[in-house]
This record gives sequence, structure tokens and C-alpha cells, in this order.
Amino acid sequence: MDVEMSQEKREPPSPDTTCKYNLSCTNKDCKFAHQSPAAPPSAAIDVNDVCSFGAACKNRKCTGRHPSPAQKIAHQTEMDCKFFPNCSNPACPFRHPTMPLCRNGADCTTPNCKFTHSKVMCKFNPCLNPSCVYKHVEGQKRGKFDDKVWVAGETKEHVSERKFVDENAEEELIRPGAAEALSQESGAQAELIT
Repeated sequence: MDVEMSQEKREPPSPDTTCKYNLSCTNKDCKFAHQSPAAPPSAAIDVNDVCSFGAACKNRKCTGRHPSPAQKIAHQTEMDCKFFPNCSNPACPFRHPTMPLCRNGADCTTPNCKFTHSKVMCKFNPCLNPSCVYKHVEGQKRGKFDDKVWVAGETKEHVSERKFVDENAEEELIRPGAAEALSQESGAQAELIT
């Protein structure tokens, strides 16, 4: 009994079919049809209709053909995270700077500073936070407290060397026992009046 084996090559699947991985596809160059990322799982796909929003589609009822969800992730890794520096998602797909934030904030004047400076504008006007990391327009940041900064070379008198009286005022002479004599005189004058 001879079994005749067919030497026909299998034809590759048509790109007009749905991807078997659908929303969990990790191939960003996948040529098959995928459903809308916002649609519920196993939603119908019209392979002949191409969605104009592509991987960024947010329509739950969209039945058009979409590219691989991996394209959206690849696009997100090129975009800055809008929650940086307060992003708390350890698996955030958006880009985060590699260097830590500059302690002088976005208004740093240090030439060739190697730290990260935020490009996001501060939403408070006036900004009273002296360590604000966001960018400010002229006059917006009032929390610098420039009058409280120590400057080398300024010589001020020690606290014990302060003067408590006016130097141009008339000097008063106080003698011991003079206060008692003054109070006795005023008491005697009070008796004479009555």
C-alpha cells in the first residue's frame, strides 16, 4: 500500500485574514488584520475597511481593520511620559529621562548641566514652591527667597554688638539711691496738696 504524498507547497495565509494573536500580537510589522484596541475582545472585523485612526483608534464600535497593537507601543516609547517626574507606573510604556532631575529646576542657569530639565510649564501663578521642577515664565516664580541667601564677604556685627539706644539721644545719668529720694519727694508733695 503506497501512500501518495502531495508535493504541493502550502500557500501563505492571506493578509486579509484576522491575526490569530489579535490584540496580544507583539509583531509591529504584522500584515494581518487586528481589531480596534478599544473594542471588547472577539469583536467583528471588516478586513476590507481600514480604520483611519490606526493603532490609536478609541472607538469601541469600530469594525475596521487596524494595524498590530505593537505599533502603538512602539509609538508610545518615542513619546515623553506626561506624568514624569511623578509617574508611579513601573511598567509605563512611555519614555522617561535617564538622568535625575536638576535640583535647580527647569530654570537652571548652569552651563552644560547634565541633569534633566522639565519642559512642562508650571500651572501655578505665582509659583511659591522654591524647589519647583517645572518651567516658569518671567515673574511667575516668586518662591526663590533671594533675600534669604547667604552671600560670602558680607560682614555683619555679632548679635552681642547691637546697639539698643539712639546714639544721638541725650544721655541719662542714673545714681544709686536717687530713685528712693525722688519717690520720697513726690510723697511729701502729695501730702502738702491735700
